[in-house]
Amino acid sequence: MWILKQLMQAGKAKTNTELNAVNKDGTIQVPGEVVQMCNPWGIEWKAPQNAQAVLMQTSSGGLCLGCTGKQAELQPGELRLFSQGGAEIRLTNAGEVVINGKVFEAESEKG
Repeated sequence: MWILKQLMQAGKAKTNTELNAVNKDGTIQVPGEVVQMCNPWGIEWKAPQNAQAVLMQTSSGGLCLGCTGKQAELQPGELRLFSQGGAEIRLTNAGEVVINGKVFEAESEKG
């Protein structure tokens, strides 16, 4: 949301956003333009077919901000990274790292 506000304040974004389905090859079709993906640095992803992409029009063209989805039992502050094939990594508020169901406990601090 912060990025969207910054872009709009800089006059680089129109106020309209839209949802669009992702194609079989992971691209997003918008008539007459190539849609750029907006990713955190160091993370690459391609949405699965029929995912609902959130698009924003800018003066430079279309930009995909991400895809809609459910927040599967996450607590505020937790993170879940998953693939369409079922692989999953979860970072919990308790400091645990859960990889495909296997829990790695946080190391206790020794003082």
